[in-house]
Amino acid sequence: MSLVSLAVVFWELRQGRKQNRTSALIQIYDINRQLLGMGFDRPEFFRVIGGKGGEGETARRYLQLWLNQIALIVHLNEQGLLTRSQWASLDADIESLFKNSELKTLWGEFSPFYPEPLRSFLDKKVAAIEAKEKAEASRVETSAA
Repeated sequence: MSLVSLAVVFWELRQGRKQNRTSALIQIYDINRQLLGMGFDRPEFFRVIGGKGGEGETARRYLQLWLNQIALIVHLNEQGLLTRSQWASLDADIESLFKNSELKTLWGEFSPFYPEPLRSFLDKKVAAIEAKEKAEASRVETSAA
């Protein structure tokens, strides 16, 4: 009887973990949808996130919303609530977002206000992106010469 009870408890825990993972992913996608929806209401936000302009406090605060979303994604991954494939996809999204020079600049300004694990993760991410960009620029200069 004890083994059956124990098996039921483990099964329920496993199901609860799956539900938590699903809820975490739904939360991430819902916030992404809301942030992108803001861009349909205010097309200048698409320019901001695309790195093609956007000045002023409104643009900065929109990018800060994306920083907060990234903070949530990294935290949920640290809590083990994302599968490897989900994390790989979201990590690629984060890297794509940080190719935006305005977001990198904003990160440099606001990073002290975020928790250490996020700062470490994003500082490494930004350094890797900048190294890739520098290598690409060097390769282009070399091939042009």
